[in-house]
Amino acid sequence: MGGSPSCQIAAVDMEGPEAMMVKEKVKNNCVMIFSKTYCPYCKMAKKAFKDLGVPYNVYELDKQADGLKVQDVLDGMTGARTKHRFCTKYDTFPGGKDFSREETPPSTAVTS
Repeated sequence: MGGSPSCQIAAVDMEGPEAMMVKEKVKNNCVMIFSKTYCPYCKMAKKAFKDLGVPYNVYELDKQADGLKVQDVLDGMTGARTKHRFCTKYDTFPGGKDFSREETPPSTAVTS
């Protein structure tokens, strides 16, 4: 079980600098989106917030030197490695197709 060693992801330091940065960004921003610039689902999530008039901050993983490490931290925090995650001070949600004007997440997602 668990696959070959080359397929396993190394343990993530949830107290390391990347984890502290993620926690700080989530704490200090009502909505924080962890995205990749080329991801269509990330674009959908950002557009949904823009259309709702909800301010958000974005951390583009593919534009940062520590992007892969941050993605590992997000996996450790949320249980999902998908890049289109958005976080509020209250919860974490999948992005893109899972969040649209028709399916607005709980009110905490848009609380400022």
